[in-house]
Amino acid sequence: MKTAILRNLYYKLTPKQRLFARRLVYLPIDLFKKRSIMEPPKGKIFVGSGDIFRTEKTL
Repeated sequence: MKTAILRNLYYKLTPKQRLFARRLVYLPIDLFKKRSIMEPPKGKIFVGSGDIFRTEKTL
C-alpha cells in the first residue's frame, strides 16, 4: 500500500521534478557505491515524457 501511494505521488510530478527527485533519492548510492565504468549513476537513468512511437517514426 505504501509503495502504491509513493508511486502515485511520483507520477503526479512533472518530468523535471521526477528527474530531481530521482537524483536526490539516489545521491547517496551514486556517491558511495562502486560500479562498472560503463554503468551510469542510478540518479541519471531517466526516461522522460516523450512519445516513443512518434520519436521512433522520425528516426
